[in-house]
Amino acid sequence: VLHERNVFLHVETLPIPYAMEGQRLKIESVGDEFYRVYVRFGFMETPDVPLALMRSCDHGGIYFDPMDTTFFASRETIVATANRGMPIWRDKLFALMHRNA
Repeated sequence: VLHERNVFLHVETLPIPYAMEGQRLKIESVGDEFYRVYVRFGFMETPDVPLALMRSCDHGGIYFDPMDTTFFASRETIVATANRGMPIWRDKLFALMHRNA
């Protein structure tokens, strides 16, 4: 079942303390009521995705009613394996640090 409006949400942490307002939001129309929304935050900021989406209504001219919109989001997960690359203890340490970042 597809909702009336579908949003592919990309949240990015920039390598700067605070994102400039002009950099924070980018909206692309993919097709019939499908959108890509890019929200950027600086590494010192606490990401407030709902507030950023409300602001996207003002800047992008798109109305996001939570009851009529499906949001697709994902998260990268690193899994340590002994197959190749770094020693397994380093893989596990890196995966732990990545989860806590």
